Amino acid sequence: MSQNGPLHQQLIDRFDEMSPQLQQAARYLIENPQEIALRSMRELARNAGVQPATMTRLAKFIELSGYEDLRREQARLIRQGGEGFVHRALESDRNLVAGSPEGLAQEVLGGLAAQIEQLRQPQTIARLTGAADCLAGARRIYVQGARSCHSVAWQFHYVLSLMGEKTVLLEAPGARGPMP
Repeated sequence: MSQNGPLHQQLIDRFDEMSPQLQQAARYLIENPQEIALRSMRELARNAGVQPATMTRLAKFIELSGYEDLRREQARLIRQGGEGFVHRALESDRNLVAGSPEGLAQEVLGGLAAQIEQLRQPQTIARLTGAADCLAGARRIYVQGARSCHSVAWQFHYVLSLMGEKTVLLEAPGARGPMP
């Protein structure tokens, strides 16, 4: 599913309504959208750690007639080039070449505004408040971020350390697996 595709959005929008098994399958599909069109339903289910019937139930949960509709829709998006980040970046480059940097700025700022608007939703605020309560109640918070996530982990540790001394940054900026 492309990042902005309708299937991707449906899975995200209805994620909280799903059973744990459906959530496990949905999480795998969200994280591995290209696999839908390239793998069999059984192989996808095995990779997601669920039964094949769960994939069919997931498709029906998001109001498709079955798994094949899910697969067909994803294949169509792939054939069209999707609307993922790479596609938008290439399109943005074409806009710049055509002399429209304002269009690119509008697109980027519009995306940021939409993300901020999502943060204002009551369910998002409730989740953030719950996470803050959980962090506030912890005796110690260990923070680890490897490779590209290291800078985010470091920033998180830094901000929390300004509020107290209960965070520990587990250094592993280039690590490929669990720390020894």
